[in-house]
Amino acid sequence: CPNAHFLDATVLSLDGLTIGSLSGVVGRPGTGWARTEADYVHAMSRLASLRVDLLISHDGPNVTGTDLSGWPSVRVALESCEPTFLIRGHDHWDSRYAILANGTQVLNVEGCVVIMLRSSAMAGSAAADLAAH
Repeated sequence: CPNAHFLDATVLSLDGLTIGSLSGVVGRPGTGWARTEADYVHAMSRLASLRVDLLISHDGPNVTGTDLSGWPSVRVALESCEPTFLIRGHDHWDSRYAILANGTQVLNVEGCVVIMLRSSAMAGSAAADLAAH
């Protein structure tokens, strides 16, 4: 597939968006796509520090003050960077959308399909506009 991209701790510029992605989950290495918590947090921090428009991950942060599960260490890593837009899965949340303390928008798509379309009405931050659609 010429338009398919496997992203794992990498960044891709596609149709004007800078997209970072991190595959796998926090777990015991050697079991599927698992990484140690330290390795996962390091990779997430590196990607978020690159100021991508869109960050995609399988696993992700929890949300302080809620019952939205995830990794506190991943949340701390994301909150230490400039805000971004994160699409993540893995954990079931009753609410699909949350905002971290630094303004990072998190869309949990566990059990969903996401289709993103380019809109001529998009202005400013592409990630912010995607969050609204």
